[in-house]
Amino acid sequence: MKRAITLMTILLAFAIFAMPTHAENAWYPCTPVSGAYYVGSRLHVKCSNPNPPGDTTFYFALSTSTTSWKGKTEVNPEAETVMNIITTAIAEGKTINILCDIDDESGADIGCQTIDCRLMKAIEIEF
Repeated sequence: MKRAITLMTILLAFAIFAMPTHAENAWYPCTPVSGAYYVGSRLHVKCSNPNPPGDTTFYFALSTSTTSWKGKTEVNPEAETVMNIITTAIAEGKTINILCDIDDESGADIGCQTIDCRLMKAIEIEF
């Protein structure tokens, strides 16, 4: 019995470590060249450089709508702030940093193409 438990533990540990890993959230630098706001859908920023380098991700998006606790669709209160950061960075030639999971392709639900777009989780501007 003890040997069976030990063998099961070893097999379980091997199965856990053999599973493909999912990327962690990471910050990606972006020199923004354009921004767009699609009413009721998303906003996005286009970067001059792919992220990570060598990849095809040039766009980072955020949903412009959200569902309230009452089940109503409402405007995402963060959308205006994010768009202001993007337009400020473009106007002043600043770099922005975007937090995202580069392996997360769930942005397709809001029109963010899986080939070159990822959902942003945070944004910061460098001064």
